[in-house]
Amino acid sequence: MSWFPGGAYVVEKLFREHFAETYLASTSGTFRDIDTRGTFFSDISQMKPEGWQPGTVDAIATASADARRIVVKAVNYQGSANTLLVHLQGSRIPASATVTIYMITAGLHDTASLEQPDRIKPVERTIEYRPDLTIDLEPYTVAVIAIAAR
Repeated sequence: MSWFPGGAYVVEKLFREHFAETYLASTSGTFRDIDTRGTFFSDISQMKPEGWQPGTVDAIATASADARRIVVKAVNYQGSANTLLVHLQGSRIPASATVTIYMITAGLHDTASLEQPDRIKPVERTIEYRPDLTIDLEPYTVAVIAIAAR
């Protein structure tokens, strides 16, 4: 092999493969975690985030035109783990779905090479679907959460 993808290429390719055209919501930053996340989800319209830290995590939620696929893309810019909380609501939220998570995690100085062309690559896993999702983001992680209605 005489070619290998750089880290930015891998991220852009992952984002492009999971493009969904309809913007739903976005956020930037993190806040102090609370012990009762269930309370957070049920009272989200009245919650006041505490300990706000800008520049830590960016996330955007989009959907396909037919709303059968929701895609959340997140980037953890911090050198420490963060948690992404996803709350799905509305009349078009699927009753049943498959949730696939694609994560790329790399240190600040990690690079691919001819000897290790797959050093930076997405790792795929599935989790159980529910309208309130909790996704742990390791330091310097890019994640795509793809929710496909069944």
